[in-house]
Amino acid sequence: ERADDEVIYPFALSATEQQPTGSTLARVLALTPPESQTRRWHESVQRAAEAVPLQDRLEADNLLNQHPSINETDRIALLQAAISSDTVPDSLRADMVGRAGPLVLRTGDPRVVVSMVDGLPESSVSPSLTDMKFEAALRGRLFDEAAGVYPEPVAWVAAFERLETTQPEAADLVRSEIVRRYGEALDGDLRKRLGLAADPMMGDADSDTPSTN
Repeated sequence: ERADDEVIYPFALSATEQQPTGSTLARVLALTPPESQTRRWHESVQRAAEAVPLQDRLEADNLLNQHPSINETDRIALLQAAISSDTVPDSLRADMVGRAGPLVLRTGDPRVVVSMVDGLPESSVSPSLTDMKFEAALRGRLFDEAAGVYPEPVAWVAAFERLETTQPEAADLVRSEIVRRYGEALDGDLRKRLGLAADPMMGDADSDTPSTN
């Protein structure tokens, strides 16, 4: 459905919002605006999303995700209101954290992801949410929090390798923290994966600098 007339479009949009039955959000998303009305349409989408019952926010996010003009910030806002509510079942909140977390990691503060997972009861935290919390804690420099999730250096080195291609600055910080935190506990294989120079004595300060090979 498209209302190309810039004069008629605001009235069509208003009428769509006021229809008493069905999904207002779906109808508004389908009412593609002329370029001059994009901001008005986006505001209408936000109002319709805010009106979606909290327990239906995952389905609403499916609609937003299918629309190329909707940004990830809109989707995060839609889900966070339900995640922070004590009226939404824990299992559903956990599903929403699983949906919102990667969006926040791409666009926002990773420490928010740690808080979202910590806001769930332990019985609702799946292994994938635990992994997400660990990576978010590393990206957010919450290193003690990360160690509370996975205390062994192998998990940290694997995370460093994942971050190295997508978040090189974060990867450098994580590598420095691994060396500081685990030091002599790093065997030759882990040191090689970190790109550290060989350290036969495991005590040479020069060995804790990245290899320039």
